[in-house]
Amino acid sequence: MLDHARTPRPRGTVGTGLRWASLATTAAAMQLGCVGHDVAAPPVSTYDRLTETQAFTVEPAETLVELRASRDHGDTTEDGTATLPVARGAVDATAAGDWLGLDDFTLMFDTVPLPTTIYPGDLALADTHVHFATPFECKAVWTDDDQAATCAATAWFTVDWKLVVGGEPRPLGSQTLGPVDLAVAIERDGGRLALDLTGRADGVIWSWADVIALGELDVTVRAYAPAF
Repeated sequence: MLDHARTPRPRGTVGTGLRWASLATTAAAMQLGCVGHDVAAPPVSTYDRLTETQAFTVEPAETLVELRASRDHGDTTEDGTATLPVARGAVDATAAGDWLGLDDFTLMFDTVPLPTTIYPGDLALADTHVHFATPFECKAVWTDDDQAATCAATAWFTVDWKLVVGGEPRPLGSQTLGPVDLAVAIERDGGRLALDLTGRADGVIWSWADVIALGELDVTVRAYAPAF
């Protein structure tokens, strides 16, 4: 997915002293090795692992997606928040040069009733999928040991969903969300990799006759991949 040569990459400043201590420790270990002691191999870094695409699985219990619902009464507007229950999801991540790339990002949701305080009758969202409209790349800042990185860039999402009216599903059609300011963080978490995505899409996503509207999508995603 990514095609970037590795150059001297932006890095955090924390841990510089630890790096010198690590060099001294490594030198001592090499001397011990010369007299017959085994020297443990350094751990595989997150960066090195991500030079091959890693498949992450979204953890629904640590993921939150919210959508604002509103209804215009002419002189007043009622607002409420619908939390979309995440059923499952996935995303692929790759590192190349200074860049992190994300692809095949998908979130799938269980059916969620819309707030009855806002909308009359029996309304719900069903068969809702959110995914990248285009592959996502961002220039990353890595820690000195290459075990964690952060980055941020603009993303575009596509939403496919249905509105259930009185038990009957009615497709709303695909909607494009963006630009979304998306922040990414990735790090080692014990014997696995952890990836966090946070973003917000402002404005109206879908509306009917300028009376009923859905919008302002907030996304907080946590996903894991086996790595070590």
